[in-house]
Amino acid sequence: MSSIASDDDPLHQDKQLKVKIPLRQHLRLHSLKVLTGQTISDTVAEAVTQHLEGFDDLPEPGTDVD
Repeated sequence: MSSIASDDDPLHQDKQLKVKIPLRQHLRLHSLKVLTGQTISDTVAEAVTQHLEGFDDLPEPGTDVD
């Protein structure tokens, strides 16, 4: 198996996730939407991706953990 995943790899498909956040955070996200023109979903997806990239010691999904 190649170490570089292809686009048809199921682990690279987008999945939706519903979360509850405080109203204050929702209003901040809405303000960002108005200021940047980027959707709230795209803003949150980008933020989550950047946050999780900070956990370099986590194994990649689909890899064996000893």
